[in-house]
Amino acid sequence: MVDGSPFSFDLNSVDISGEDFFSPLATITATLFDPVAAADANGDGVIDGLDYHAWAGRFGETPDRDPAVAATHGDFNLDGRVDGLDYLQWAQVFGGATPRSVPEPSCCWLLVAAAVLFVGVR
Repeated sequence: MVDGSPFSFDLNSVDISGEDFFSPLATITATLFDPVAAADANGDGVIDGLDYHAWAGRFGETPDRDPAVAATHGDFNLDGRVDGLDYLQWAQVFGGATPRSVPEPSCCWLLVAAAVLFVGVR
């Protein structure tokens, strides 16, 4: 799913008697991640040598696969292992920055600016 490749799934199931049925209680959980943000081990918004150090210090380990903490342990591709594939993930985005949200001006300030412009035009 990360690379845009197609996927499919089937919510149908087989009950004890061997009959197919659809379970209305079925749930789907999908975890998507941004490869740039995933390689930011220390969360400083920059993919740099400090993130490499997090990977190198845990090389060969099998950390928790929870996306919230996996990157801090060097598992940048969330496969449950800190290995060469994580290094490749880091190297592909090295020097990049994670997207940051830009604060929007509040509505009140826009109204004040519009009023000043309106008075200035008169």
